[in-house]
Amino acid sequence: PVDPKYPAERIAYMLADARPAVTLTSEVVHEVVPSGQSTLLLEDVADAVVSESGADLVEGERCVSLRPD
Repeated sequence: PVDPKYPAERIAYMLADARPAVTLTSEVVHEVVPSGQSTLLLEDVADAVVSESGADLVEGERCVSLRPD
């Protein structure tokens, strides 16, 4: 977790040091994430989850093949 109250330089350093593949954030604090950082908004995830029917996926709906791991 990164406290959005930290100074911008500290946030940038922490994210550069950690090198996350993606940063999960909300619209409220999205502006503190340095540019160039791949982000996923919690609101978008929530909307996607709500829009799912709950039915099992069929092969054509999967982004990648299933793997045992």
